[in-house]
Amino acid sequence: MNCPSCGTAFTKDSVYCGQCGEKSIQENEYLLSRFLQELFHRFTHLDGRFVRSVKGIIRPGFMSQEFFQGRRRPYMRPLQFFLICNVVFFLITGLSKIDTFDYPLVAHIYHVPYASYAMNKVENKLALSPDISQEDHQQAIWAYEPIFQSRMTNLSKTLVILMLPILALLMWGFYFRSKPFFAQHLIIVTHFLSFIMLYQAIIIPLLLIGLSSIEISLLGLKMNAFLGRLNYGISFFPAILLYVVLMVRRLFPDQKPLINAIKATFFLFFLSYTIMAYNFFLFHITLWTT
Repeated sequence: MNCPSCGTAFTKDSVYCGQCGEKSIQENEYLLSRFLQELFHRFTHLDGRFVRSVKGIIRPGFMSQEFFQGRRRPYMRPLQFFLICNVVFFLITGLSKIDTFDYPLVAHIYHVPYASYAMNKVENKLALSPDISQEDHQQAIWAYEPIFQSRMTNLSKTLVILMLPILALLMWGFYFRSKPFFAQHLIIVTHFLSFIMLYQAIIIPLLLIGLSSIEISLLGLKMNAFLGRLNYGISFFPAILLYVVLMVRRLFPDQKPLINAIKATFFLFFLSYTIMAYNFFLFHITLWTT
């Protein structure tokens, strides 16, 4: 029998083509039991690599270090792992309603440096007259908000990958003497963003619940938008800063610890503005497509 892909004759009792690696068609190829067996094998194989990748990503810089040292078979490929983390991230945060990479409409028009510009764009989009009452103005914006947010969330699931080359360029700017190739820094930020997604999807909701319980039950505070943003900042930035410091210390041991800490702080600072720029871009795409 010849290979259906390249035409090379299969050797006796061979399952795969010696020329191109194509698998020969087996007699039980289309049996349901064979399909279930293959599905089970693929799932358990993927599951094992995914679990090892999750365990590895918790250790700052470990996954990138393993990749650079050639130990890649036990783990998922960086981009493959990133895409799965992306799915997990948007599934869980969609249920928890926590603002993460995609800002809600109220943040765009009230709480960011370009808020007045964004408000003007939304008013033009909704064709709101300057003479409209404040109440009608608010009602028009609240009616548009779920349409805007639904579209923006869907867009951010695919466009979040645009952050990778931007952050890789920042990382390369800080550490091009240690690792001169841009692709090396692309690997690093791919693993880094994968960790951020898992951290925001799994750990931050638990931390927010704990902080809110303490503030309400012990301190007698009432939850509001400001307190919610404060709790998010407390839950996010210190942990991510510590992760980045430990990550660069592992990946760039030639740098002095203090220099690494300073660079990590600046990197996190630029990360916050990268997320804002990303949302500014998403804001325009969402307005244009709704």
